Amino acid sequence: MRKPLELLLSVKRDVNSTLTKFIIIFFLGYIAASCRTSIASENNDFILWNGSEQLTFKDFKGKFSPKVFTTDLDGRCATQCRFEHIIDKNTRLPKFTIKCYFLRKDSFIRYKNDTITLRHEQVHFNIEELFCRLTRKSWDSLNALKVRTLSPYNAVKYKHHKLVARYNRNFDENQTTIALDSIDDKTEQYVRSNLQTWEVKLREELRALEEYKE
Repeated sequence: MRKPLELLLSVKRDVNSTLTKFIIIFFLGYIAASCRTSIASENNDFILWNGSEQLTFKDFKGKFSPKVFTTDLDGRCATQCRFEHIIDKNTRLPKFTIKCYFLRKDSFIRYKNDTITLRHEQVHFNIEELFCRLTRKSWDSLNALKVRTLSPYNAVKYKHHKLVARYNRNFDENQTTIALDSIDDKTEQYVRSNLQTWEVKLREELRALEEYKE
């Protein structure tokens, strides 16, 4: 039979051990909660491109400012392509990832319930995703050729960046021309028809590069 003093010390050790475990568990839980909060905050600011989901009015958190933007601008789709790479330990080849994000706080639709502008900005988002897929395709080709230096991969990135900028400009200029040339009652019909043409064009181009989807 254990003596009273030994029993008391044993109970004290058990209490201390339990308390220590509780503190550790609480601390780890706090860290995990903080991480979840941080991730949730990031997800509230950025939207990763997703072919099954379209942008909605609620996704545009920015505001139009005449001091920053021209007065004829009805909307803005701010995007960001994020690049990362690692060096494969076995092949020593660079392995790149690229993801296309929509920046909610930097994007806006000027007029409430302007569905044409909403669709217009979605096309811009799709153009950025097209750029990502073209870049992935070129990077895969460089990997297949066993190219280990980074400069050719970066050259591809900058080349496609210029192409997508030109693509966006062509789209905007085409839409603006349609709107300016159609100042009668059929303006909206013309714009919608032209916009639909671009939407179909982007869908087909993205479908052709489906295997390079993230």
